[in-house]
Amino acid sequence: MPIIQNEKKLDKSMQKKSMNNANKPNQLMLVERLRPLNTAKRQALFTLLATKGLDPASLPIVAMPKETVPVTSYAQQRQWILWQLDPDNSAYNMPVVLKLTGTVNIDALQRSFNQLVSRHETLRTTFVMKDGLPKQCIHDSIGITIKEFKLVSRPRTN
Repeated sequence: MPIIQNEKKLDKSMQKKSMNNANKPNQLMLVERLRPLNTAKRQALFTLLATKGLDPASLPIVAMPKETVPVTSYAQQRQWILWQLDPDNSAYNMPVVLKLTGTVNIDALQRSFNQLVSRHETLRTTFVMKDGLPKQCIHDSIGITIKEFKLVSRPRTN
């Protein structure tokens, strides 16, 4: 049984409309219609769309409705369990040090980090226990505060 029953209709529709920025409402409608498909059907549709010249990666990412509680992935559950066992372990942290030269505009840096956090749900996600399991809690906003420390210059020792 074909996954796309109206393949000819899809062909005509795609000939009439190109998936570009001027066609955003249609893209969003398509993405919304894809949401209930299971993984196998979605993959088959993407394969068919690719044969028609449409790259599924060009489709917009549609945000989940606010009332939807996202499922905690297995990777998130694993990280949560490891953190429960050893909360001081930094094995999965990826520290980075950047050397800034010149004068740093702390206000601009602060705004940049807050803008980054506001754009990415993963940076605003914490976990809470609900019914004995960790659940994602995506906060509407989380403010980042940059703390300044005065470092005293010391002569190098060999």
